[in-house]
Amino acid sequence: MIAAPFQRGTFNLNRRIMSLKVTTWNIKNSSRLIDNNPTAHELDWRRRVEETIIDIDPDILGIVEGPKGGLGITDFCSSVLNDQ
Repeated sequence: MIAAPFQRGTFNLNRRIMSLKVTTWNIKNSSRLIDNNPTAHELDWRRRVEETIIDIDPDILGIVEGPKGGLGITDFCSSVLNDQ
């Protein structure tokens, strides 16, 4: 007997398969990117981080060693990712 999900008429082999891009990135010292008075170096760093994430174009982005807490993540998204 065939397992239930593969019984005749219950599984369509012609279904469209959806891809999902999951990315993790360890942004060392990322809390420095959300400083209220960023240096020219930090502003350039923000730009490069944003461009890299846009180039990767992940469906799901996990940031390792990101800013702490909900407010830190919100500030990061606002300051670095322009609320994207």
